[in-house]
Amino acid sequence: MLHAIMLRVPFESLVECLSVCKKWRTTIRYEGFKEEYMRQSRRRLRLLFLYSEEPPERLFQSVSQEKPSLLSSKRQLRFKLEEDQFEMVSQPQQGLVCFSLENQFLLCNLGTKKCKPLPRPEGETRADVYFFGYDEVGDVFKLLRVSCVNVARMQMMPPSPPLVLTAEVKNKNIAAAAESCVSQTNNIDGNEGSWRPIEAQLPYTPVTDSVCINGVLYYGARSFADLNTYKVITFNLESEGFGLIDLPEGLQINQVVDRLVKYEGNVCLVKNGYGFELDDGTRGYEFFVKDENEEKLRPILLEIPRWRDVAKDMIFLFKGTSENGELVFATQSVMIDGSHYLLYYNADTQHLRKVKVEGGSHGDVETYLDHYDTLLLT
Repeated sequence: MLHAIMLRVPFESLVECLSVCKKWRTTIRYEGFKEEYMRQSRRRLRLLFLYSEEPPERLFQSVSQEKPSLLSSKRQLRFKLEEDQFEMVSQPQQGLVCFSLENQFLLCNLGTKKCKPLPRPEGETRADVYFFGYDEVGDVFKLLRVSCVNVARMQMMPPSPPLVLTAEVKNKNIAAAAESCVSQTNNIDGNEGSWRPIEAQLPYTPVTDSVCINGVLYYGARSFADLNTYKVITFNLESEGFGLIDLPEGLQINQVVDRLVKYEGNVCLVKNGYGFELDDGTRGYEFFVKDENEEKLRPILLEIPRWRDVAKDMIFLFKGTSENGELVFATQSVMIDGSHYLLYYNADTQHLRKVKVEGGSHGDVETYLDHYDTLLLT
């Protein structure tokens, strides 16, 4: 009975219930309850925004993906850290986010304010790049380290081998609340997995961020040997093996404006995430999508009518597709009144709508899709 009742409790209230009594806390922390609650949460996806703040603070805000403009759907968390070097590692996974700090990584549940510290590898350099993903088969999170190589200096500084770190979050001791977890830098669980080398010849340097889909990390990369050759690299988080996806002949990746996103459940290379202007106020986008069980990327040229009428003079970046198949675009700057905007486009009906999001901060804002509430790390 208590189990069924707790499943109907809103997330914020459920977190408060953890402190009411031992019986309630035991029910909520039971792994079976967590998994059932997560299945519910996946049907109520949220958008996650990260706002730039003066160090050492960062402001997060999540809103309902279905109704992002409703004040009742908003949830904010001001995350205070003692370190200035702070950045997100790739996209959120399973409702958790991964932060890269100067001396460690933090795997965090923003809703419960619980964190798990993870060690940085020994001997790392500024050229190292990290990607974060979830292994669905092993039910663990993993960090992948690859080297971003300066090809002109490669003979003097050969690339480091890829490394992987496994992070378990179930039935493990976790750190305290977010505001105190940074002070526990040296209090890493001794049983936590260590960084392991991956036996792989990988003559490519990453040029995009990663996207994780169904237990596979994808990122764009450039060849050491032929600077005109680009691939999409795959890393299977279960087998820890690398693979290559060929691009159409002559296609290159511009690491400034091109990006990988999730498009209708598949990996997609977007040529210029800001799109290009067409006649009569139409906006064009060029996609290359890898369909399931297909080896090659399928080109898609999308034209969005009435773009200029709806977007006005605002600059939007393509972020991927929502759960219901709409294309989502987001501004990257917060306006003077603390607001920023989203565009949703339904390709079937050709309907383009603009949504105002309030409650932000100042400066830049990064938008993440498919975030949801989770009880992991509780």
